[in-house]
Parts: sequence; structure tokens; C-alpha cells
Amino acid sequence: MHSTFEDKIFELIQLKQEGEYWDFKRQWHENKADLLHDIICMANNLTDNDGYIIIGIDEENDYSTRDVKFDENRKNTQKIVDFLKDKKFAGDKRPTVYVQSIEWTEKFIDVIVIQNNMNTPYYLTGDYKDKEKLLRANHIYTRIMDTNTPKNSNADLDKVEYLWKKRFGINKPELERMKVFLEDKNNWVQNELDIKYYKYSPEFSIHRKFDRDSKGYEVYMLGQINQTPYWYDVHLYYHSTLLLTKRAIGLDGGRCFMIAPNGAFVEKERKSYFYYYFIKDSLEYKLNEFYSCDTRILSEESWSRQNFYDVVLLFNSEYEREKFNEYVLTQQDRFVPYTDDEVPFISDLPGYNVNELKQQWFDARTFKILLEEFRNIY
Repeated sequence: MHSTFEDKIFELIQLKQEGEYWDFKRQWHENKADLLHDIICMANNLTDNDGYIIIGIDEENDYSTRDVKFDENRKNTQKIVDFLKDKKFAGDKRPTVYVQSIEWTEKFIDVIVIQNNMNTPYYLTGDYKDKEKLLRANHIYTRIMDTNTPKNSNADLDKVEYLWKKRFGINKPELERMKVFLEDKNNWVQNELDIKYYKYSPEFSIHRKFDRDSKGYEVYMLGQINQTPYWYDVHLYYHSTLLLTKRAIGLDGGRCFMIAPNGAFVEKERKSYFYYYFIKDSLEYKLNEFYSCDTRILSEESWSRQNFYDVVLLFNSEYEREKFNEYVLTQQDRFVPYTDDEVPFISDLPGYNVNELKQQWFDARTFKILLEEFRNIY
């Protein structure tokens, strides 16, 4: 069994055949409609797996490796994201995509990873054309075995039905269905007991309870005007069954409600660096977004959320986080002592080393800068 992303890709290459969720390309796409078509088909694959477009594998030459390092059409994650940004996707839902480079037989191959999620089916609401190649509006493309739906065709009805069922969480475990319902936050109702339930499936509910006994401070609280901690427990229920409990905080005097992020250490040679993070498409992140305001509207809440994410990282996947950790270990000289004009004011906190908290906040900002650099490189 594969133990890493690289192992999984190597296993697929060694199969010497394409499949339901992986495809080989000798080189990067010259035509943008071809690239978009491949991404949509992989996003709508029927296997409940991430999709992989593996670039630099020559099928016609015994699946040998072709170095893509100097391919003039080569793209990194940011370029792919920018490419998808202005395309007319239904419901403004776009596939989550990133690019990962791997060294294979002393050559570089690229893998476009199209993450598996429940926003299917992905399709365009306007035609997209590049030269003579045309993707049609309101056509649903998918992948059957090793073959994509042709650009001038539509997926079979049973395949389209499956993709819609996937979006609505039908035949999924309860926590997966909860993730789907959280994205439809306008259809949650709050009753007189301060319990939220989903209008179309009221057996799913969210209970929020203030924890009067918790007084601890975390770094992401320190960029707020009011740094007083307000801790909560958020309980997710299916009927009377407790599915999950998450810690949460009321930031800036309770003006902004956020799920507490995950924490992780990066360690090397007795030195360790700590950061907070979320993984996109995780239940924690979707729950956080469920409680969010519209950040396009300037408000105290949106300002608090921005300060929160100034020191909390958001990763596209667990694999991206692991590769970022490797990058951080090559940049240890970037973690330097703070100066007073670079950190927020923190009043004396009983039981806490304020100077240490300031250093942690400064390190968190360094992590944020490194993540931006990492994405521009890989």
C-alpha cells in the first residue's frame, strides 16, 4: 500500500494504464479548453477519490518519463487557480485544484490534483472556447473508466443523478451529510433554546454552550482590540446522538465567533515552531464558515475574522501542509526575534509570559508569509 502521495502516483504510473480518477499527459496542455475539460471531468469522477492529471508520462513510449521542467505551458498552483477564477461555473462553485511536482527517474513530472468534495456536478453556465476547441454551457462532463465525456456530449443520466446525490449527501455517513448541510447555512433555523437545526433535515442540529470555566489565551486572540477569551463547546447532533464536539471562541469581546483551529509543530534539531491551521473541506473549516459573516461587508466582525486569519493558516489539503512543513525547515533563519513595532499590544496577563506570546504571534505571521512564498514556488 502507498504511504505517501509520491508512492501513490508511482503506483499509478507503474500500472501503465489510465483509470477512473487518473490520466497521463506527455506534456502540459497547449489548449486551455482541453485543460479545463480534463479538470472538470476529474472533478466529476465517479469514484469518490481525488483526481490526478499526471503530466510528463509518455503513453506511446511505454509510459516513459518526459521532464516537464522547461515546458513552456507549465503552470503552478496559483496559475491554475487564476485560470479557473473567471470561468462561469454553476453556483460559482469551482473545483479545488493544486499542482504538485515530483522527481521520478531523475526527471520532473507534475500532478494536477483535483480534490474530491461534494460540490458535484461541476459544469459551466457559459460556453468556453479556445481556438477551435469548445466546452458547452450546461453540459455535465465526467469520466468513465479511462475516457472523458466528449466535449460535445453530456454524461449519461444515471451518472448525472449520482453526482447530484453526492452533492446532497444522500447515502453518506451522518458527518458527511452534516458537512453538506453546513454549506447551506441560510436554511438553518434557530429555536428558542439557542439550538440550530437544518430545516429540511431537522434531525441534524448544532448546540452551542458557553464554557464559563475556561479562561486560557491563544495567540490568535491577541490581534483583537478586546483580547478577553470567551470559550464555547459546539456539539453536532444527529437525532439524540452526539456526532462531534468542537471547541470555539468568541473573539473581540464576542463580536466574532470562530471554531478553534488545529495546532501543529515543525521540529528540527531541538528547535520547534508552532502554527495554527485549518484544512479546506474539513468539517472544522466548514463549521467555521457556517458561523462567518459576509467578509465583503466592512464590519467589526469581518475585521476580527481578518485578524484571526492573519495568524491562522488555511491549507488546500493535508498533503500540502506536509510539503509546507518541509519547506519551513529550509527557512529556519526567517524565525527571528520580534521588535515592539511588529507585534500587537498585549497587557499583562496573569500566569503568562507576555514576551513569549508576542514572539509566538510574530512567528505565526512569519508562517503566513512563508505559505504565500511556498505557493508561488510550488
